[in-house]
Amino acid sequence: MADKQMEVWSVFWEVITAEVTARMQVAVLSAVPPARSSSSLMGNAV
Repeated sequence: MADKQMEVWSVFWEVITAEVTARMQVAVLSAVPPARSSSSLMGNAV
């Protein structure tokens, strides 16, 4: 039972982390005005 609960929590945590990371990336990209900088950031992220 505990193993199943841990499995659910790990998946839940992965989803939350991915969501936060994506939102932070969007915020950073939108905060950088020059297209050149944002495109280089995108290249680094990928």
